[in-house]
Amino acid sequence: MYGIDWVATGQMLLVVITAIYVWLTNKAIEETRKARIEEGSPQIVLYFELDRAHPNLIYLVLENYGRRPGYHVTLSSSPPLVSPDGTAARFVSEGVQFLPPGQTLRTLFGTSFEVLDESNPVPLDYEVEIAYGDGRDGMGYGHKDTLSLRDFQDIIWTPSSVEYSLERIGKELESLRTALERH
Repeated sequence: MYGIDWVATGQMLLVVITAIYVWLTNKAIEETRKARIEEGSPQIVLYFELDRAHPNLIYLVLENYGRRPGYHVTLSSSPPLVSPDGTAARFVSEGVQFLPPGQTLRTLFGTSFEVLDESNPVPLDYEVEIAYGDGRDGMGYGHKDTLSLRDFQDIIWTPSSVEYSLERIGKELESLRTALERH
């Protein structure tokens, strides 16, 4: 008497499956749209870099490696991102109105002797926030990064590493002198 209406149940199941399919399709379309926008957007980063020819020089670099220009690029940091002489690069203090794709701005931040010397009060870590637009429909981007000079401590010479190296060289020369005197 009260049997299951298999046709109605099948239709209901088909409606649920179709709704799930539509939802998943819309989600995939939205993800594809976001990926396309991000792929064609500015990608602006700030980082420290060692000079290849003179590895004791540390540069602060602002770079757009994206496919679109960045507009109204602003930077803020905690603590303030100033070089050992107390100055901030213009692109840090005033921002950049226009940064084309592939453009790199580079300024000398300091030498490893100034920056990494334990007696110098230069902070080694900076929390940096970068904000910028892409010039279309008011799209804005931003991200936070941590810049650290600690990454360079073991690969460049600081006053203490120079002293240590000279001390080791002195000991080696002394042992060579002693060995030569015996013969």
